[in-house]
Amino acid sequence: MNLTTQSAASQPIKVESVGFGWPLIGCAGRWLPSGASTGFTLKCFRRVPRVKVNVSSTMSGRVLVGVKRVIDYAVKIRVKPDNSGVVTDGVKHSMNPFCEIAVEEAVKLKEKKFIKEVVAVSCGPQQSQETIRTALAMGADRGIHVEVTGKEYENIGPLQISKIMAALAKKEDAQLVILGKQAIDDDCNQTGQMTAALLDWPQGTFASELTLEGDKIKVVREIDGGLETIKINMPAVVTADLRLNTPRYATLPNIMKAKKKKIANMKPADLGVDLTSRRRGRYRGRRSARREEGTVY
Repeated sequence: MNLTTQSAASQPIKVESVGFGWPLIGCAGRWLPSGASTGFTLKCFRRVPRVKVNVSSTMSGRVLVGVKRVIDYAVKIRVKPDNSGVVTDGVKHSMNPFCEIAVEEAVKLKEKKFIKEVVAVSCGPQQSQETIRTALAMGADRGIHVEVTGKEYENIGPLQISKIMAALAKKEDAQLVILGKQAIDDDCNQTGQMTAALLDWPQGTFASELTLEGDKIKVVREIDGGLETIKINMPAVVTADLRLNTPRYATLPNIMKAKKKKIANMKPADLGVDLTSRRRGRYRGRRSARREEGTVY
């Protein structure tokens, strides 16, 4: 459709439509037939640049996301001969699937301008930085690696991780901590709850839906009887369930960008955290002795 503009500066200007894109600003007038079967004449309408909206007021706070390096879910696990654990040498590792969901949710909140920064945190040996790089490629802004090695790493449990996450939440002035509800290697399902207790923050566990409403968070939780909806105040701790979202794949350009993003290195002692385990021992199952063959009556 052909449109022609006619000048009418003496007439008052009014806004005909406002929204994203290029709004139409024009004089009081109407659509007039141009005489041609395919065209109309729009009187005194012109395009003006889009009005910029200041979104800085909607961006506040920092999200801390825990990411754990675990044996890849597709790998067939082999138990050590002495039953002390599973074989990890030469085995493919990846990010815990529930941690991927937590990272995705944090990145989505940033894309919606609800928060300003996503910080990925991992505790473990040097290889844990690979897991942090994956989170950075998914959209996290920077990473923190708390290096734990040797016997300390072998004996580390949810309580020690919770102490580290709580100390970092205070240090980074985080408004929200998002964790996977559990890791697929130990299935403890305790870190989120312990972190909230140490911080004395509200918690929304097993989240299948997350909505920020001002200084509150609406969490739809998956429970045994179905779904439960709660509202909690920020700052808070949230643990991600399987149906919260579908994590994105890290694209090649983002993987390259992730290599340039910063990862801060520190020790638990830098955060004032003692990793001494209080566990008295670990139960190790034993196979029962093989019985002689016989007939069962």
